[in-house]
Amino acid sequence: MMHGFMEQAAQIKRDRGAREVLARHPDIKLLADQTAEWDRARAMSLTVSGHRLAAMNSLLPGEAR
Repeated sequence: MMHGFMEQAAQIKRDRGAREVLARHPDIKLLADQTAEWDRARAMSLTVSGHRLAAMNSLLPGEAR
């Protein structure tokens, strides 16, 4: 899950809402939980890094180790 600035009220509410939904759907796994502080380039970098890590750990179907 990608976050904005963690101390902002809007971010706190988004996080709480997302976690409530995840709690109702135990079949959905949260693979990462990081902040990009509303920076698009940082978010893209974290997304690409997370995808590579998941592929190395065979968490994504069809990805080779």
